[in-house]
Amino acid sequence: MNFTSILQRLPTYTLVFVIFFTLAFFLFAHEGLNNIDDFFYSHYAYQLQTGTFPATPDPRGLLDSLKERYLVFAPVALLYWVFGINIYTTTLWPLLATIGCSVLAWVLFRRRQPMVAVGTMLLLGLHYYTLDLARYLYPDNLLMLWGFAAATALYTGRQPGRREVVWGHFLPCSTSRRCLAKRPLSTMLHSTWWCWFGIWPGDRITVSGLLRWP
Repeated sequence: MNFTSILQRLPTYTLVFVIFFTLAFFLFAHEGLNNIDDFFYSHYAYQLQTGTFPATPDPRGLLDSLKERYLVFAPVALLYWVFGINIYTTTLWPLLATIGCSVLAWVLFRRRQPMVAVGTMLLLGLHYYTLDLARYLYPDNLLMLWGFAAATALYTGRQPGRREVVWGHFLPCSTSRRCLAKRPLSTMLHSTWWCWFGIWPGDRITVSGLLRWP
């Protein structure tokens, strides 16, 4: 086996190692619910799964803004329906998002730039806070996944011969998904939809032109 063959397979070996390490950390360092935020997220997921999710604001006003973060607890409700309700299915969605970032790095760079893929997976996937937040129902790693998806759309759409319009539409789509996971990111919604429709203040651009921006 020559050096080139090892280099080509190294990203796959790295991905497998990062996934197994993340799973081991998730299982052996799991602490359950950590704060009131993930308690409310899991409670909303349970209500959504049982059909008792309140459509009206809470009269007590207890963290009512968390009800707007559907991409945090709605997938958890689906996992409750498929696998049942327990502490591991409650935090399975952040785990999948964490692993998904490494998978995106592997898909993007394993052939053209294998060492970039290896470095990205190791530095991102084995970072302490990445691992730590994989075991709690917090939006941080979910935002990381959608941010990585937006960067993937931008990177892929700028490659020669790609369908720029398709990837250009996926860019604001994935970016706007972040607004459903963390309230402060709603401040970027206006620029997101300007990108979607190809409109910018004082100018007019196309989606394909957006992808070719330096």
